[in-house]
Amino acid sequence: RSVRNVSQQQLIALGTGVPAIMLAIYMLSRIGTKMLQIIGFGFIAFCFVLLAALFYPLKENYQEALFSVYCFLLFSLSFGPNLTTFVLPAQTFSKKTRATFNGLSAAMGKMGAFLGVYIFGPVAEATSYPVVMAICAVISIVGVYMSFTYIDEKPSIDFESCPLQDASADGSNPIVESRYQQRDFHNKR
Repeated sequence: RSVRNVSQQQLIALGTGVPAIMLAIYMLSRIGTKMLQIIGFGFIAFCFVLLAALFYPLKENYQEALFSVYCFLLFSLSFGPNLTTFVLPAQTFSKKTRATFNGLSAAMGKMGAFLGVYIFGPVAEATSYPVVMAICAVISIVGVYMSFTYIDEKPSIDFESCPLQDASADGSNPIVESRYQQRDFHNKR
């Protein structure tokens, strides 16, 4: 395998993230954040189960098929939870605490990623890649369960009526006016 061949495969594999995030944005306003996250974790679990079951048979004889499953995994990783990570804090936390809890949530996500990266190698060496993929599938299934159980269903986001995109009918911007009213209220104190 040449460097050029590996580079081409990586461009193709990583390029699956672009249509995945575009599809996720399209689906967000139609099915809502909760369902998007559940479907995304379901796709991820399915891909990890496929990789766990087919890793060695495909690696030996059908490397193109293994590459296809890998591309589908990368697609599913960019779809769903990748987008809802940014939407859920805005829907879940109150405006007063949103920045703090969004930061704490992001920190916990980074900690989980950090642990996953450093645990992957030793677990793969102690067992095998299919075992690691099976563990990842179980973690994704836990993500489906947690999303189903603990995320409140919020109304879907209507991007067309987002107040940041256009002003009100009289030409004023309600967000800007609200900021000025808050400032005037605090100055009167």
